[in-house]
Amino acid sequence: MKRYLLAIAFILLFSACKDTVPEPPKREYPLLAVGTVADNGSYTVANKDIIKQHWAQTAHNSIGNASIVSFEIVKSLTTNDKGQEFFMLTAKVSNNEALLSALLIKKGKSFYFEEEGTITACVSKCGTGCLPAGIYQNGRVRLYCTTCADCEKTEHPL
Repeated sequence: MKRYLLAIAFILLFSACKDTVPEPPKREYPLLAVGTVADNGSYTVANKDIIKQHWAQTAHNSIGNASIVSFEIVKSLTTNDKGQEFFMLTAKVSNNEALLSALLIKKGKSFYFEEEGTITACVSKCGTGCLPAGIYQNGRVRLYCTTCADCEKTEHPL
């Protein structure tokens, strides 16, 4: 009987000491890929549900009782003399009174949020204008809101 118990103890000891391969760390928001570039040059937003979940609070804080209805990756040029190309993720809200946006970095065929980036909310009831745009300033692209009568810009952490 002692032999059987000793054999079982050794088996359990060795099976408990088995090397396990740790899982690679999961990339979490805001480090996830935001989108991809297709072979035809079109852009597809990835991880919409995760991004929407994180941006919903910003939408609520900026606009009140509105929800995000769609995302789009936009390629644009800065408005000052540099005319530098940049990418941003924009989110339309249900009441059409705001656009949320964040700068993106393109790495190969994928887009990621800019490190230490922010969500810029351009909020207005003027119907035209008050759109996110980029300006090259102090060595980097910064987002601002185009003018209209009552345009308000706020920035929020990603």
